[in-house]
Amino acid sequence: ITMKALITVISLVFCVSINAQTTGVGVIAQIDPEYNFNETVVDSTSSVTITISNSVNSFQTIAFSGLSGPFSISDDELNVLANGDGEITVFFSPQELGVFSDTLFFTGNVFGSGSIVFSGEGTLVSISVSSNSIELPTIPVGQQVSSSFIISNTGTGSLTFVVVNNNSDIVSTVLDSILLAGEETTVFLTYTPQLSGDINLPIQIISNDPNNPFVSIVVIGSAVSQIEGNVCDLSFFPSNNPYTFTNNVTVPEGC
Repeated sequence: ITMKALITVISLVFCVSINAQTTGVGVIAQIDPEYNFNETVVDSTSSVTITISNSVNSFQTIAFSGLSGPFSISDDELNVLANGDGEITVFFSPQELGVFSDTLFFTGNVFGSGSIVFSGEGTLVSISVSSNSIELPTIPVGQQVSSSFIISNTGTGSLTFVVVNNNSDIVSTVLDSILLAGEETTVFLTYTPQLSGDINLPIQIISNDPNNPFVSIVVIGSAVSQIEGNVCDLSFFPSNNPYTFTNNVTVPEGC
């Protein structure tokens, strides 16, 4: 068995071309007899394009029937040359949450018939964050402080997200992830300032939540030019002057 799949994602519309197992006699559909669409967000569309082969040594008109909403088909009839191929596309466009199933029947006007059972789930992911802002304590330049927030999927289906952080002084433990319905993950942020001063930085979360695709969390903090302890690999900048030694300062051997 061989499978060639081409998946194209444009906005919330998913299109899949399939050349896999076959079903039917005389008229042969190049697809499994039972096909399950990927999770599809409510009010969006998934589709599958199917190669239909006419194995009869005669021109045929192939009729399709049986599908109803949220499933639909590109054409009710398909003309195929003797021993030739044609294509149809089946669409899944859920308008509400739930699992759906329906059967497509196809019949050649000379000989051949078959059927395909389609199923799919209409989903609606929903992203939730535990806080819209994180306030960090004031720390000396070169020291570290950490905080965290929680990302949850309070909807149905799989939530995919990416954490976008454009500040090199802040490191996130999670850059991207997938959360199933009801799951959550904790994102830890570590702030290591190299310059003194205040920060007010947005951390953006981009997800496949159709109603809330962009979520911002503001990180608030400040750094002061106070030096103490080990200072290995610490850079000193004129913009941070004056530096204040608040305790013993040690430069470890090898730095």
